[in-house]
Amino acid sequence: MRQTVEILLNLIEKLNSQVKELQAENQRLRSENNRLKGEQGKPDIKALKFKGELNNHSSEKERETPKKHAPVQQK
Repeated sequence: MRQTVEILLNLIEKLNSQVKELQAENQRLRSENNRLKGEQGKPDIKALKFKGELNNHSSEKERETPKKHAPVQQK
């Protein structure tokens, strides 16, 4: 039974790698076909960065350093 499961897992792994190769080849051929027809290829879309990722607005450094306060004047 164990040997049968091992054979099946090896077969699944082999088929999965073939599927990935065929998908990559299919995409390459589609892009080539579109290029030959004069159409644009698949666009290279880059992930957008949120404003918070562009600049660090964290107040952690401010919390770590002690602030000097003016002495309180008593009446």
